[in-house]
Amino acid sequence: MKKRYFYFAVLALIVSSCQSELSKEKLRVAWFDEAEKVFMDNTEVLERVRTARFPLTCSLFEIAKSKGVEDTRVFENVDGTIRVHPEILKKSDDFQQLCNRIGVTCMIEGRNTPNVYCERLKVFFDTYN
Repeated sequence: MKKRYFYFAVLALIVSSCQSELSKEKLRVAWFDEAEKVFMDNTEVLERVRTARFPLTCSLFEIAKSKGVEDTRVFENVDGTIRVHPEILKKSDDFQQLCNRIGVTCMIEGRNTPNVYCERLKVFFDTYN
């Protein structure tokens, strides 16, 4: 039953996104957000959804590192102070845990382990918090 609901939910997202002219990236993120909601009670499928989302999450972090504070998906201005969105900090912790669970051994071209990659990411984020 949930599987059928997921397909209908994706179709609804496609139709609504065409009407509201969401970017392709926002649509992909919305698909994964909806899939996580649908499969919240099914840990096996939820893990697969999160694994499939892995490249999007990784690109979010890499773009944030290259664009810096201009990336409003990651940074926010609170009373004149630039800081990292709190949900991004949680996302980076979740990302590290996922890497370890699914057995990722190397990140990007730097040949770093996920733990080293995430520690460097935290150092980058700490400069804004």
